[in-house]
Amino acid sequence: MARRRAANGDDDDELELVVNEHVNDSDAGRHDDEPRGPGCAVRITVSDLDECISLPNPSRSRLTEEKHNVPFFMSMKERMSLQNYRRTKLALQWLLLIILGITAILLVSVTLGVLSTLPNNDCVDLENAPRNGKDPYLFWPDTKQLILCRKGSEKLKATLGVYHNFTYQEKVNVYDYTNETTLTINRVDDHCLNIRWTGVVSPDLPLQDCFDIENTTYWYGGYETYNQLWPINRDVRPMTPFLPSDYMSTITTGGTIDASLFGPMLHPVWLSSNGVGVFVDEKVHLHVSVGLDRNKSQLCIQALPFFLECLPPGSSDMASLNYTLCVFDSLANVTKYFLNSSGFISHPRSYPAAQVFEKPIWSTWAKFKTNINQSAVVDFARNIKKYGFNISQLEIDDGYSNHYGELTFDEDKFPDYKSFLHDLEGVNLTAWVHPFVNFDAFNFEEGLGNSSFLPGRSNYSNVFSLVHWWNGYGAVLNFLDDLVQEHHSKQLASFTDRYHLVSLKFDAGESTYLPKCQFIPDLLNSHPAEFTKSYIEFVGNMRTELVSRAEVRVGYFTQHQPLFVRMLDRTSTWGLDNGLKSVLTTVLSFGIAGYPFVLPDMIGGNAYNVENTSNCGGISTELYVRWLQLNTFLPAMQFSVPPWECADPNVNVTRVALDMMNVRQGVMDDILKAANETLSTGYPIIRPLWWIDDSSVALKVDDEFLIGDDILVAPVLSSGTTEREVYFPDVKSEWNPKLPQDLVGKGPIPGGSSRNVSVKLTEVAYFKRVK
Repeated sequence: MARRRAANGDDDDELELVVNEHVNDSDAGRHDDEPRGPGCAVRITVSDLDECISLPNPSRSRLTEEKHNVPFFMSMKERMSLQNYRRTKLALQWLLLIILGITAILLVSVTLGVLSTLPNNDCVDLENAPRNGKDPYLFWPDTKQLILCRKGSEKLKATLGVYHNFTYQEKVNVYDYTNETTLTINRVDDHCLNIRWTGVVSPDLPLQDCFDIENTTYWYGGYETYNQLWPINRDVRPMTPFLPSDYMSTITTGGTIDASLFGPMLHPVWLSSNGVGVFVDEKVHLHVSVGLDRNKSQLCIQALPFFLECLPPGSSDMASLNYTLCVFDSLANVTKYFLNSSGFISHPRSYPAAQVFEKPIWSTWAKFKTNINQSAVVDFARNIKKYGFNISQLEIDDGYSNHYGELTFDEDKFPDYKSFLHDLEGVNLTAWVHPFVNFDAFNFEEGLGNSSFLPGRSNYSNVFSLVHWWNGYGAVLNFLDDLVQEHHSKQLASFTDRYHLVSLKFDAGESTYLPKCQFIPDLLNSHPAEFTKSYIEFVGNMRTELVSRAEVRVGYFTQHQPLFVRMLDRTSTWGLDNGLKSVLTTVLSFGIAGYPFVLPDMIGGNAYNVENTSNCGGISTELYVRWLQLNTFLPAMQFSVPPWECADPNVNVTRVALDMMNVRQGVMDDILKAANETLSTGYPIIRPLWWIDDSSVALKVDDEFLIGDDILVAPVLSSGTTEREVYFPDVKSEWNPKLPQDLVGKGPIPGGSSRNVSVKLTEVAYFKRVK
């Protein structure tokens, strides 16, 4: 033991250093010569302070000044310095561990394609980071910004969780936000990420993500709308339920068109010219907006239970926003991935009857509306043949029954059905049907007894709901019920057999006509589009010969059914607002949504709200002819207002129509080839120019199209036009003119160029590809 005393000899300032290999904290009160425990190597006493300092491995060797660099005699200042040194050393050790941990996390994150805490990094920096061939992305949970990268370029900028704030990161790629909301980002494959939000939502606090759609990037959506833009960048659409809807329903019941609604055919897919695809899960209660939002041009998707509005104010419930983001080299490649190999949709299992492609459908609707009878239909069929036209099937539309929902022909209108069939001389007949049974129909009570109608909140079989549709009030057949499907299938089989019908035209099926807040007891967990899907599955499961000629007008995740999907009624106008030009943009939109068998609406439109219907159904000759020329190249043609009723001193419309039938036969092999290809690939029959050309020019073209990859069509879709500019896609190809005649024989036109082409009213421009 060593001691040091103050100069004045007082013991109060005594500093005692005790060195012993076996010292215990509990021995502080013992004498110096008493044995001590094994836990303390050095004992320091300053006045009444008695403290033990642990030194490393005291039992292994004798404590020496040289070995441990600890002086045997320390002042109070020296002792405190020693303690500070050790605390600093420990803090530095922990800091080093933390830095190493963060580095390890970042290395893992880079490998996975994630950098969530480095705002100074960008896509260029990530290009050389280790990522195992995966396309990287950047995400900052606090600012909610996500950037999707490919080959050093920014392909998508998004804001995730618009209405939520970041709280903490639970683990890699899992982030917690306010209101019990969790975001998970998972890698699907080298090109795709899955984004999944789950949490409590309310009308003022939905799950919402937004994607910037700048003017330099073009976006396309797989759905039908009243204003069918292509691309959709200029669209302005408020936050709207993404449900199959009839935007014409209000005008047919005396109101105005609700252009904000989505149409009967839709699929939650969006594609951009940067090669980005957004694919939303089928079960999401999806709402979508497009246009300026927060001073940006954005596409926003949000999850909010559709029937939350049916509950008391302030109600909330759990919801999920689940979707996949993918990035490829081009718009064509991401589209082909979606249609062919993504697994998000299924390919058609077969294609419709070839005769429906080859010969026109003739409908009674636009010509007669509901004023049909036996003699009118017979005269119509005889005139079709008289003027030299073929018929794939003649469709008897609205007006054949006494009351809506009855599967019988009115005997006052069709008094002798046997002679009716005889006079038609073998013409294939179809009839119009729908999911409604009006309360005055004779089979209404039968439906009640069989519990065939959509129920209200009660589960009792005698509870049902009446809905207002365009032909009055009726109950809706419950196609969600297997027993109802089975019963109705037998009824339709009996109907088609009794009246010798080759197939049926199925109308409606939109969520517009579901009893609001009542059709399914479990409101929040039910998706209204399940009714649409069940309706189409019912049609697709009928007898094969009926299915092959059937048409429907709704679609929601039903791409696998081999059915013609008819676009909603067109108005007899020129523009993108449900007129002629919208026919083409709608066909293109159907195609990228995975519906290749498009039935365009009737040539010339439905002649709604027109005057002087005695000539051409009130449709102008020019509009009728240009409409006819466009439909000549589409998967199917449908007449109602016949060409021989379009009298014009300057043009023989019947002759033009017959010429177009010949043109159609010239491209029929291309149409059927593309139809057959879609069974294995899912690719559309009618394709946009960017399918084979990713130039900025091709991305904007909305008035030309391809049949397959080898036929280019450039119809005239504007009034008063006899000359138009044609862009010829693909710089590696040339295009031989087939029409107009003044270009035929003058040599091929190089791809990647544009040319003004004169197109008389009686002609249409189309070209064949020379590779």
